[in-house]
Amino acid sequence: MKNKKWWLIGITSIILLVLIGVALVQLTYKNNDSKNQEQVKTSQNVNDESIKPLQDGAKHKTNKRTYQVSKNDSNSDQYVASGDLTKPGQYSISPAGNRSELQQINVNPDQQLMDAEVSYTLNKIKVQLNQPKTDEALQMARMALNDRTIDGDYQTLILNYSIMNKTNQVIQTDGIKEVKLSSNRVVTVQSGLDNDAKLSQKMIQPGETVETFATILVEKNGHEKQILNQATIAFAPVLDQNQNIVTSNSQKMTVKF
Repeated sequence: MKNKKWWLIGITSIILLVLIGVALVQLTYKNNDSKNQEQVKTSQNVNDESIKPLQDGAKHKTNKRTYQVSKNDSNSDQYVASGDLTKPGQYSISPAGNRSELQQINVNPDQQLMDAEVSYTLNKIKVQLNQPKTDEALQMARMALNDRTIDGDYQTLILNYSIMNKTNQVIQTDGIKEVKLSSNRVVTVQSGLDNDAKLSQKMIQPGETVETFATILVEKNGHEKQILNQATIAFAPVLDQNQNIVTSNSQKMTVKF
């Protein structure tokens, strides 16, 4: 009986040890799982807060700053900390470290194109010299303009314009299809032309006017800068809600600087 008693105690002890071990494994797994979820959440937050590859004219810019503006820049009369550049020579520095200097501006182009009851009005023209100060700013430029060969300073043409839907149906468009520059170089959406990403998701109601913009790569040579005299703009097809073409081959708008 005595041996049986010790045998029962031994078995009970083993069972307790097994149960304690299982509990410890479950607790460790739970803690690790909690940490992994927290890491995933943190990673998602970092991605959500990442700086988008946006150019001048874009709305809802991310304000997180990773590049520190120098005292020389912050004290300069030409430095614009926030808001639009309005005079040649003024410059801004993006949170990622892109220095963008205004070279040319026309705030009253007075250019309009009417194509099958869809009206395009050019509201502002800017030419800017961009100088990426960080690898991040350089990568953002390559991504936004779809040109991996950008390797330093580059010029951009920024066109702010409005689209008015004079039809009796809902329409949609990607914006600008191509731009021919003074140098006779043609820039397309395949490389060098960045339309407002929100425009392609926008359904333009009958009678509605939408403000939008496009950014065009002028030069990616750090030594030579173009002085633009004119540019010829061709707009993308306009579709209705059923993806039927409302206007396919628009007339071209020639812009004078």
